[in-house]
Amino acid sequence: MSRSPEVVQGENAPAQLIDAVQKLDKYNACDVIIIGRGGGSIEDLWAFNDENLAYAIYNCKIPVISAVGHETDFTICDFVSDLRAPTPSAAAELAVPDTAELVDYYKSQKQYVSSMATLKLRQEYNALTELKTRLSVVSPQQRIFEYEKSLELCKTKIQHFVQETINKKTADITKTAAKLEGLNPVKILSRGYSIAEKDGRVVNSAKTLKSGDEFTLRFSDGEIKAKATGE
Repeated sequence: MSRSPEVVQGENAPAQLIDAVQKLDKYNACDVIIIGRGGGSIEDLWAFNDENLAYAIYNCKIPVISAVGHETDFTICDFVSDLRAPTPSAAAELAVPDTAELVDYYKSQKQYVSSMATLKLRQEYNALTELKTRLSVVSPQQRIFEYEKSLELCKTKIQHFVQETINKKTADITKTAAKLEGLNPVKILSRGYSIAEKDGRVVNSAKTLKSGDEFTLRFSDGEIKAKATGE
């Protein structure tokens, strides 16, 4: 679902922001919504104190991250969203977790499951050994044989559970990695695109540049400085 950037200040801003949140929610167009803007005066940020916008965010089924202004700025949107980020760039980092961290997490979960399975097997084995000792005089060999079969069955079930868990976690990692790769801006730049930035912000329109303005062109393998030469 493609939309042009919404106005983030002024009397028309609340209505546009409400419309964007409601449409994204209605069509389930994304996994997470980041609502925010860069810093400014309290008047510049006032659109994010709108009551109807607060209700739209509160009722939104898609998780919403509020990233309005700088870390010291607070608006009503911050208190009705699912999560508050100190800045828009921090919101982007929260919305797209690091692949390496996810891999490390699932590796630790795999190790935890494996350790628990080993502990369970050891406990079962110790229990069977104790029973063998106690029943060595009065219990027939068949009873011991039955306990051994039970232990083997338990071992098979645990191994099956461990393998299923490992397969699921591996599939989750692969799925998450593919999703992150699709969101990687460097991958987009490698197809021949570039990003124009001026004063740390993306230049979305040629109208924002004046003749003589210096800006940066970012490519997949580096960046260069450029200067606007026409209106």
